[in-house]
Amino acid sequence: TARVAPRAQLGLPISVSLKVVENLLASDKQSGLAFGGRSKQFTEELLIRFLQCEDPFRDANERDRFAQRLASLGFYGTASWIYEQHGDMGQALDCRLKDSQLREEIFEYIITRLAEGN
Repeated sequence: TARVAPRAQLGLPISVSLKVVENLLASDKQSGLAFGGRSKQFTEELLIRFLQCEDPFRDANERDRFAQRLASLGFYGTASWIYEQHGDMGQALDCRLKDSQLREEIFEYIITRLAEGN
């Protein structure tokens, strides 16, 4: 079976964690570039790495609203990751099916998750 590494905790107050997430999603006002000039893929990687260390959501409803917001911005991989971390595999798969690249990898994803469960 796969081992899950313990999550590193930064111990930031929720308000600071939410500001970090908002800054990652914010546009650069001077240049007008989305996500502070970072690529969407790099921004998704940063979000997931940060969320692996911090859970800035007060409750499940807030977390779900944030995942829905991410999906509306096209961050299907990050939204899927959030749902998966909290056991909502149906929503995780729905997000993966909405992204063309993730959709191509869907069967590998399902096989990997099933193998991890054994």
